[in-house]
Amino acid sequence: MKTSEESKVSLRELVVAEMQRHEKMRQRDYPGTFYRERDAMYCTWWFKERIKFSTIQVRAELLKMKKEGLVTADISQSNNTKWLLVEPVAIQEAR
Repeated sequence: MKTSEESKVSLRELVVAEMQRHEKMRQRDYPGTFYRERDAMYCTWWFKERIKFSTIQVRAELLKMKKEGLVTADISQSNNTKWLLVEPVAIQEAR
């Protein structure tokens, strides 16, 4: 169940904001060794505890974002798609 704050923000905005937030945190925590294609990839299930939408909803939105060129997907592991936000993406542009 979504909170009133989450219902005001689109799923796409939440996904983009969470990916950007986590990437900035990783860059801060690992200065000089941060490698974006390794340290900023997110599995679909990673969003489950961070965004209160179902994994199915998040995956559907990520697939739409992939078609629009906003994210790339690493499908090298079966049943564990990893997503990377294409830079630069502003939340306003993600609508």
